Amino acid sequence: MCEYYLTDDKGKKYSVEKFNEPQNVSVLSGEKTYSYFYKYGNEPNVVAWNKIYKKCLFKDIKYDEGCYFEDELIALPLFYKARKVSFIRYPLYDYVQRQGSIMHTPVNLKKFMMK
Repeated sequence: MCEYYLTDDKGKKYSVEKFNEPQNVSVLSGEKTYSYFYKYGNEPNVVAWNKIYKKCLFKDIKYDEGCYFEDELIALPLFYKARKVSFIRYPLYDYVQRQGSIMHTPVNLKKFMMK
């Protein structure tokens, strides 16, 4: 899991997501990652695009097709199942939100529910 820049569609970087830790790289167990994000009130980082996963984590965990914010539905089981999670406190990803993206479309509550 790495930090990222929030970037506009012209390439201007606005900010960087930060973890509140002094080290450049740290490793936690999957259970401790779950606790770090959910039990202690830290902002959950549940998006898929700033992570690299081992394929074996998805043996019994699948994305629900057609559901918005599906990353949030599988983040907990993925963190919990992982033996270890590495945190790199350096922005390695530019997150660009374009005006026509799914994040800017009207909300349909059915899309938030698992099938």
